[in-house]
Amino acid sequence: MSDNHFETTESVANLTNLIELYLHNNDLTKVQDIELCTQIEVLALGRNCFEEINVSKLKKLTHLGLNSNRLTKLVGLENLNLLEEAKLHKNRLTSIGDLNRLSRLETLELRQNQLERIDGLGKLANLSKLNLDANLLPKVLQKQSQSSQEFAANVVAYASKNAILIDDEEEVEDEEEDEDSEEYEYETEEDDGGDDGEDEDSSATPTTSTEIE
Repeated sequence: MSDNHFETTESVANLTNLIELYLHNNDLTKVQDIELCTQIEVLALGRNCFEEINVSKLKKLTHLGLNSNRLTKLVGLENLNLLEEAKLHKNRLTSIGDLNRLSRLETLELRQNQLERIDGLGKLANLSKLNLDANLLPKVLQKQSQSSQEFAANVVAYASKNAILIDDEEEVEDEEEDEDSEEYEYETEEDDGGDDGEDEDSSATPTTSTEIE
């Protein structure tokens, strides 16, 4: 159901056993009754028109794609204790809550938002990819002008506790490789020709056989 021009969806209330939902690259502002799909693990809603969404009841989510929307409000992210990957870049978020309970999180993409602060980074011991560029955060948290080592050190200093490892291979040029086409395209690795024609770091893709857009 991706890559269409859907503006609305029918209720998904009856899909209580739904595990994966791919609706990226549409014109959606809402998925009716998504909060009832409590078994869902992969939710791909990138490149739509969402302004707000509540994911607090989707506690089995491991992969969340909400990139390239118009989000100003994201409710419940801090409740997703099983989350491994969150693609939230290219939105209008000013806050995302405290991340300290997301201990399984490995990838966090938040570039091109309006964040002024971010809490809980120091608890994310499994985090291996982090991008906070183009926000209203301190410059030390913007990777683009630093080496990976400098960036990691600055993130650790900012978070105060728990080293966050940023792979040397995850340089800015790699991140620019797959800006939108990598955004949550699980089970396929097709090039969807993202909205800016850029690609995001393929090395950040989870090592499973799935991939969200």
